[in-house]
Amino acid sequence: MGGIRVLEEALHRKPGLKVVMISAYGNCAVKSRAKELGACEFLDKPFNVKRLKKVVSKALKKRTKLACPGKPGKNADERR
Repeated sequence: MGGIRVLEEALHRKPGLKVVMISAYGNCAVKSRAKELGACEFLDKPFNVKRLKKVVSKALKKRTKLACPGKPGKNADERR
């Protein structure tokens, strides 16, 4: 199963999931398709670890804001 198919399946099972795609073979068409489907970022290998941390941090902040608006630091997992 390719990365785009995995992304489609993951988002089908859990809509709104924040996904960072990482690939050694990402071409413009694949990157565009991933973004269209809902990937929040697409990184090429080899990637910069600082960039990955920044991307993941940004995705987690978006997730927290969506899961629990108005309550900083709380997300859906923490409320369970």
